[in-house]
Amino acid sequence: MIPASSSSRVTAVDALRGFALFGILVVNSAAFASPYYGSGLDDPAFSSSTDTVIRFLIASLFESKFYLLFSFLFGYSFTLQLASAARVQRPPLPPFLRRLAMLFCLGVAHACLLYPGDILTIYALTGLLLIPLRHLPPRRCLTISVGLILLMSIAVTGLGLSEWGTQSSQTTPEQVDIVAAATLASYQNGLLATIRFNTREWTETVWLFLLMYQGPHALAMFLLGLVAGNRGLLQGNHLTDRCLWRVLLLGGPVGLAGGLAIATAQTGPVDAVAGAIITGLADLTAPLLTASLGATVILLIRRFPHSLPAIGITAAGRMALTNYLSQSLFCAVVFTGYGTALSGQLSPGMTLLMVAFFYGGQTAFSALWLRFFQQGPAECLLRAVTHWQAPRLIRVS
Repeated sequence: MIPASSSSRVTAVDALRGFALFGILVVNSAAFASPYYGSGLDDPAFSSSTDTVIRFLIASLFESKFYLLFSFLFGYSFTLQLASAARVQRPPLPPFLRRLAMLFCLGVAHACLLYPGDILTIYALTGLLLIPLRHLPPRRCLTISVGLILLMSIAVTGLGLSEWGTQSSQTTPEQVDIVAAATLASYQNGLLATIRFNTREWTETVWLFLLMYQGPHALAMFLLGLVAGNRGLLQGNHLTDRCLWRVLLLGGPVGLAGGLAIATAQTGPVDAVAGAIITGLADLTAPLLTASLGATVILLIRRFPHSLPAIGITAAGRMALTNYLSQSLFCAVVFTGYGTALSGQLSPGMTLLMVAFFYGGQTAFSALWLRFFQQGPAECLLRAVTHWQAPRLIRVS
């Protein structure tokens, strides 16, 4: 196993985390901004060609791509935690279990208070499976990973085929309008109404959907990260530029084709059954697009290591948990009863522009913060629970 102290490893992993933060913010902000998000219908308040193009780009390039990257990095980081425990001759599992427990608690609070689409609880529950799977040989891990992706694709496609020609499960536009109006009413009735809405959404529907759909995909990427971490692929020169270009050029077109297909299903004249079939097929290609995007980031970081964007996204990645939670807080203040309750009032273009400015601010703040402290506030709390010690922000010496 490669030592965790390699500086090149830190740069690659943190840069990918920082990049994933931007993609997750783009998707989550779209969910905050429009009560029609995920319904299969365009928001009637924003139906211009520009709005349609932006929604199409988000669906094809961002949705279901960046949580896969975060999942891969979660599995990769698990190997670094095991290596760190081995170096100091400490049992690795108790700290990891405390870490997962803390992530679950943070996730529950995040889901109920800020955003029902929280992924931390799914990582905490699915991450438990890494404990019995950590000793599997690499080939077995790869087999399980590919099998999970195939199984989920078959399951989603099969669900669509089973409902072909039936109308019983179809949601009508009128029903979507009622749900959207109820969502806006909750956001516009203040803080407590927003919290009640978030809690109800998460406990009644969202958490189970995320666990059943995103959970297996996350586990598949955990295992890929486990294999990559044990081989130290993101450290030193284990991944050559030639290999990264190969991933980009071979996986990118196939992954992009799947992304374009799912975007067409979401924004074009495709019924729900056909959309489910396309989603199942596109799930097969999503990891390829994720890998090609990650390869692009690593190539750019290597080419321009001292550029402001490289420094910024790497710093943001070092404070990924803090930034992930603060992104939801920002969106809650802008779009819900926490603040101005602008959900349904900002166009996709305006939302994307606002997100770009906020993410830029996050990268700048992260770089500034890390000049004085070794980790972010949320990372400090998580580390304290993981190692069962009092939280303390350690200053840079």
